[in-house]
Amino acid sequence: MGIDIHEYSGVDAVSPFDVEAHGFGSSTQPKSDSATTTQAGDLLFGVAAAAANQASWTQDTGYALRESNTRSGTEDEIATSTGGYSATFTCRERGLGESDSRV
Repeated sequence: MGIDIHEYSGVDAVSPFDVEAHGFGSSTQPKSDSATTTQAGDLLFGVAAAAANQASWTQDTGYALRESNTRSGTEDEIATSTGGYSATFTCRERGLGESDSRV
């Protein structure tokens, strides 16, 4: 197990966290449920974790991969408009995994 630390500037200092969505399953593409943004420009942050070691993680389209290690991956994106967004990753092996999306 590890801890990933990410630092961002320009995020709302009063109410930086709006909503979160989770997903859990056994797949090579763990995906969160949809989280709905309240405004364009919201920071979307996705994280996926696996029960078994993975060789690497690949980010979803539009997201930037921020961390990829044997047990987890993180990605982020700035929302271009309000609406539903989810975090999806691709990993090497099928296994139990969880994916979260935070806005």
